[in-house]
Amino acid sequence: MVRKERSYPYATAAPRGLQRAAITRRRKLSSLDRAAIALAGLVAVGVLLLVALGAGMYGYFTLFERVLPGVRAGGIPLGGLSVDAAAERLQERWQVGSLAISDGQQSWAVSAAELGFNLDARATAERALQVGRGESGWPSPFALLQQPETVAPLVTLDTDQARARLQNAAALMDVPAVEAAVRYENGRWVAVPGASGRALAIEETIASWAADPSAALRSGILPARTREVPPARMDASAEAERLNAMLNVPLRLSAFDPVTGETLDLSIPPQDLAAMVRVQEGTQQITLDPAAFSAFLQNWQAGMGSERYLDEVQDLDRLAELWQSGQPLQARVRYRPVPYTVQPGDTLLSVSYEVGIPWFLIRDANPGMDTESLSAGQQITLPPKDINLPLPVVRAKRIVISISQQRLWSYQDGQLRTQSIISTGIARSPTMAGVFQVRSHDINAYASNWDLWMPHFMGIYEASPGFMNGIHGLPLLSSGVRLWGNVLGSPASYGCIILTLQEAEELYAWADEGTVVEIQP
Repeated sequence: MVRKERSYPYATAAPRGLQRAAITRRRKLSSLDRAAIALAGLVAVGVLLLVALGAGMYGYFTLFERVLPGVRAGGIPLGGLSVDAAAERLQERWQVGSLAISDGQQSWAVSAAELGFNLDARATAERALQVGRGESGWPSPFALLQQPETVAPLVTLDTDQARARLQNAAALMDVPAVEAAVRYENGRWVAVPGASGRALAIEETIASWAADPSAALRSGILPARTREVPPARMDASAEAERLNAMLNVPLRLSAFDPVTGETLDLSIPPQDLAAMVRVQEGTQQITLDPAAFSAFLQNWQAGMGSERYLDEVQDLDRLAELWQSGQPLQARVRYRPVPYTVQPGDTLLSVSYEVGIPWFLIRDANPGMDTESLSAGQQITLPPKDINLPLPVVRAKRIVISISQQRLWSYQDGQLRTQSIISTGIARSPTMAGVFQVRSHDINAYASNWDLWMPHFMGIYEASPGFMNGIHGLPLLSSGVRLWGNVLGSPASYGCIILTLQEAEELYAWADEGTVVEIQP
């Protein structure tokens, strides 16, 4: 039986491999269709969710009157808050928030509340609520998508509080002016120019803040205005020139030693004088500092030795005046007590005559000393050499007496004035050598021990307590006999110095109390 193949009139038979590939493509297209449908569904759901979320947020911020997201007031975030909550947050942050006051060179931190900036928190919160809302009060559908916005806080300034706070701050911010001065450098006075300072301009600063308190706070740095404070004296060149001229005039001191009769002259050099100069503020008066001058003298007098020192420096209150007039200051040399080693054979009286100090003064300088018995090697204290000069010294006058020559000379301003032949004490009642003073005047003194009168008597030292030796004219006995007129030039008295009647009267009138009497051996 013969099998016949079926034939299709308009078709061509395909290979089996191609048939399978076609079937596979149909299956893949079906999977993509399903994924696309699923994705489209998810997108639709997402859009619906976003729309729902946006609608929900819109409804929340609209129906519950919440501040839109991103809204700030003075840097404080208020988004999502009600007016009450926003006002509360503003008030809390306002109290603790800090800003800076700056004058451009320095600054310090302070809170706005401290300075008197008062925030209307409620009104500011209500202003924040209106951001993104029209006149109807409803936000536009796209308000939630807008950029964040900052609201200026509604602020007022309490100027009295601001003024009080700035007055306290002025102590920190004010820079005092530097007055022109003079300085001693390398042997000359040089002028140091002054410099302006600055002061906080409180009223101008407050006025700038009060003009727009909100704007003043916007940057967080409050500008403080200052004003220049010029010095009272910007240039000291004139003072420097005047000082340099003054330094050419030496400051002089004349210190008189009444014991030796010498005058110690001191001329203070410019480099030492400069340290004593003071320029008074305002008046520019140039003076010398007495304390600095005294300190200089303390150092200078070290060269005088340990026994002597300066005392009674006169006219310190006229220091600058005397300096510029060229007149010296006057001072007196004083003496200190000194130790003495007793030598073999010494007695209190012999030591007294040796050093020219009355015996009872040596006794008083050594309390508890046995005056009847001195032992060799014993240490005693001698009173100062000027102990016999209790009165202010008359510097211009001096009387010099020589026991060995039996002569008296008087000097005025260092020049010989008179010369006299005299008589001093006899051996058993000698005249003491030493430096003494005219201490009293008695026109006609009476000596009861010898029953005689001593015309024009000037007491000069106590030989013993209450017994004064002195200078006088020829004595007169109560009987009327004039003594020693024919023996002048030889020792004759009981310790006094005797002159003729005329010479004694003339010396009595000339020699003031305080005139130094130097008696040489």
